[in-house]
Amino acid sequence: MNLTLLNALEWGSYLIVLVSAICVSWKKGEKEGSRFMLQYLREEKFLDDTGYNQFMLHIREEEKKNGEDLSDKD
Repeated sequence: MNLTLLNALEWGSYLIVLVSAICVSWKKGEKEGSRFMLQYLREEKFLDDTGYNQFMLHIREEEKKNGEDLSDKD
């Protein structure tokens, strides 16, 4: 096989791994950022306990519908 073909395959695989890692990291970061924001709003009394709990219940129901799992339950 040609050396340039092997280099192209190698860089192509690097690119695929990089794009996959970015997508997974982005999705995980959005979820963590949302939880951090809600926790901050709760601690700073912008959102009371009742409103926070109702909102988190709503989020859990939506995630169950979408087949996602909320790993860090509050």
